[in-house]
Amino acid sequence: MLSKLKISQKIYLISIVQISLIVLISWVAISQMNKIGRELADIAEHNIPLTRSLTLVAEYQLQQAILFERVLLKGILKRQHYSGAQEAFTIARQKMIELTQKTKEEINATKLFITESIPILNKQETVQEFQQLLESLTEVENSYSLLEEKTIHVTQKIDTGNLNKAIKEATEVESFEDELDQKILSILNDVEDFTLNASLQAEQDEKMGLKRIYTTLWIALLFSLLVPIIIGRSITHPIHQLNNRLNEVADGDGDLTLRLPEETKDETGMLTQSFNKLMDTLCCSIITIAYSTEDDHRQRLNMIAFSS
Repeated sequence: MLSKLKISQKIYLISIVQISLIVLISWVAISQMNKIGRELADIAEHNIPLTRSLTLVAEYQLQQAILFERVLLKGILKRQHYSGAQEAFTIARQKMIELTQKTKEEINATKLFITESIPILNKQETVQEFQQLLESLTEVENSYSLLEEKTIHVTQKIDTGNLNKAIKEATEVESFEDELDQKILSILNDVEDFTLNASLQAEQDEKMGLKRIYTTLWIALLFSLLVPIIIGRSITHPIHQLNNRLNEVADGDGDLTLRLPEETKDETGMLTQSFNKLMDTLCCSIITIAYSTEDDHRQRLNMIAFSS
């Protein structure tokens, strides 16, 4: 193939190969870094905020359980007509209601965040995890609504003085709170687990990406060294052959019947063709001179023989 190219085309070929290798290295580097960037974006923009929201829900739920216990205590004290118990009961119940509302809003915000995140996530595995989380969080929301009804029902009984039934139902509420806490913690653990796995996967992809970049770089360096050498030899080899033949002819030791191989179509091949034509012309001239000299010598011999 190289024998059919001109020298200028061979030089262009070296430039094209080098540019192609640069583009290849850039493409490998960009694709690998882009892949890692998408994974880190999922972690930073979705997994971590989701973990923060679920942690906040768990904290609110814990605070609500504490406030519920406080409402029960204040209700008992109110029943026993302790000073300030009525006001303390009212304040504690109001805080519990406000916290309940905040918890519901945070659960809804978390669900909305998951719903909006699913279409823009970069990995299908993360999409499946978020879909499962959305289902689990919907179950938590339903359970929390039921818990809200139970706590309101208990506080109403305390407020109306039906303390015995309120305490009995409070035990059920506490068990229900424990189950809800376990569900929230389970979801939070799942998020932390796949966030950790995503981080480890990003680290693994980073190592693999660097390995591919280095491998591509070494291949590119090898080609950058070999291609100029091969193309350079295809240019210099015919020139060296021609130079050696010219030196042989100039020294008078050359065989004028030998010809250089016309293997290439570039400028050196054209030069080789011209040299072979020169040798043909030179051979013809020498043969013509030799025949002419021989004829003159024969004529002189004949004249000498005739005169004698």
